[in-house]
Amino acid sequence: MPIKRILMLIIAALCLFGAGAIAHADEPLEAVCAFTPADFLEPCTAKLSVTVHNSSDKRIESARISHDPNKESAVIGTIEPGETMHFAYDVQVTKKMLEAGKVNLTISYKIGNKTQKLQTSAIVTQVEHLAKAQLTARIFKSAVYPGEIVQVEYRLVNTGEIAIENAIISDAAFSFASEAFSLAPEEEKCINYMTTFSESAISAPRANFVSSLSQSPYVVHAPSAAIHVTNDSLSFSIEPETVMVAYGERAHFSITVRNNGLLTYNNLSLYGSGLGLIKTDNTTLRPQEAFIVQVETPPVTGENTYPITLSLREAGGTEREFNVGEMKVFVLDAPARNPILNVSANEQGDVPFSIHISGANRNLKNVRLSEKRLGEIKTFLTLEANSETAFNPILSANKGEAYEFMLKWEENGETFSVSAAPAISRITYVMEAKGSLTEASHASLYAIVNATKLPNLALTACIILIALIIMFVIIYQIVKVKKHRRQTRDAVGRTSKFAPVRTRDTEKENP
Repeated sequence: MPIKRILMLIIAALCLFGAGAIAHADEPLEAVCAFTPADFLEPCTAKLSVTVHNSSDKRIESARISHDPNKESAVIGTIEPGETMHFAYDVQVTKKMLEAGKVNLTISYKIGNKTQKLQTSAIVTQVEHLAKAQLTARIFKSAVYPGEIVQVEYRLVNTGEIAIENAIISDAAFSFASEAFSLAPEEEKCINYMTTFSESAISAPRANFVSSLSQSPYVVHAPSAAIHVTNDSLSFSIEPETVMVAYGERAHFSITVRNNGLLTYNNLSLYGSGLGLIKTDNTTLRPQEAFIVQVETPPVTGENTYPITLSLREAGGTEREFNVGEMKVFVLDAPARNPILNVSANEQGDVPFSIHISGANRNLKNVRLSEKRLGEIKTFLTLEANSETAFNPILSANKGEAYEFMLKWEENGETFSVSAAPAISRITYVMEAKGSLTEASHASLYAIVNATKLPNLALTACIILIALIIMFVIIYQIVKVKKHRRQTRDAVGRTSKFAPVRTRDTEKENP
């Protein structure tokens, strides 16, 4: 009997234990409480991380947590079935708790009208040194194209006085987690990570490690940063889109390029068909910035359209090209202005004439320059509007003769011409060995020579003639004076033959 009774008692105890275990397993509220870190130099107020989970199919209401029965508990609130809640709870860690190595916690809650309690605890450790570290993350581009590669640099530095162990750097936005490593005091670890993005995310790097002194867990965070997956968002405006100018005038436009997106661009270049490179700039066009370019067209001779394109490089190195728009130019009706022909004679040298032609306010075809006696001198297939042409033709010109030059062209089946005032050749010498003048390299003279001016040769002849006359007069006067003196001396000689001779006695008699 005693043995049978003992067996029955054992079976009853096992049943009670099993019932208690099942009741514990069926506890509707689960909680995990921990200090991170759990190391303390001395008593202080610390953040306690609390995670609670409603594992039942019933709502939990009026949940509260407390670490001291004598103090008001903190409110958790309502926890829906299957819901998990995370929050931080301020706890005053006392010397008694540090000595005990833990902080006891009580969570009270209601299911229906029934109040229940859950007892749990959080470990604390008093140490002489805390583990310390600093985490930084550098994202090389904050905005990328879909599928573009992004480079991130993570750096963890041990700033404490003890080593840290089992350090792992992770970033959920990049699905990144490093291998575990250790750092001695003042040591650092740098990790470069490359990944691609298909949608925007927020990077929130963190580093978990334990103290080599207490094996207590630590966690440090780097500042969070947004990574945007986007496309180009540039807007363009041309003002005015249409311009009307007089024939041969230049049109002026203003082009504005604005970056409305999140990408950054470098190496900006604007091109225009018929305009060439309008602007090139090595500066950076950042998000929400704009630049304005003033454009001037060449002289307009007819209706024209100028397509504008923008070429640039996105900060990651991707080349982009955009169609900015079109500038349209119309020409107002204006009276025709004919070309101007100027011919000037050179003072000296091998080239007798300098010729300057100012173009009309329109393009002229098959323009011919000629001289009455010398014939055709030069032909222009096209004489551009508002052009300036100067040259020194090699011509055989005679001294002192006047030459008349003429410019002829055809328009709409009619022949037109302009002429220059007669230019008198003022050549001082001719290279007889060659039989013609050679072209000299000198500046062209644009002033028209007046035909009434006296040539150098005639002027020189006049001067020589005047000098000869003066010399003749002087010589004549000299000869005349000498002749007069000679005649006077001869007359005095003839008179002296018949005069009495004066003696000393005579002088005494006739004093």
